[in-house]
Amino acid sequence: MKLLCTDPEGSKTKPVDGDIVEVHYSISIQGSDEIIESSRRTLNRSFEWVCGRNQVIEGWDIAIKTFEGKAHKQVIIPPELAYGESGLKPNIPGNSILVCDIELISVRKRNDMIG
Repeated sequence: MKLLCTDPEGSKTKPVDGDIVEVHYSISIQGSDEIIESSRRTLNRSFEWVCGRNQVIEGWDIAIKTFEGKAHKQVIIPPELAYGESGLKPNIPGNSILVCDIELISVRKRNDMIG
């Protein structure tokens, strides 16, 4: 997996398992400029998941833990950390390397969710 950070500014808080992360993202297949999915275009909103709970592909859970503050990174995810040999029909063929532009918007720490 390869991470390219374009905005290292912000707090130094990194997400950990159990935190709720909120992101904007776009996904393309390496070698293609076509965006196959985007939170802004496909969902019309940001996307949230609980870090480390297998709610997203493994590559996203690994990558998001390297983000600090409101970072924006391009993440190159190999098939074994994405959709593997089977892919995700109809848009992601098997053995695809994904190029994901991910912008971390917020992290809600476990402490923030208690009480």
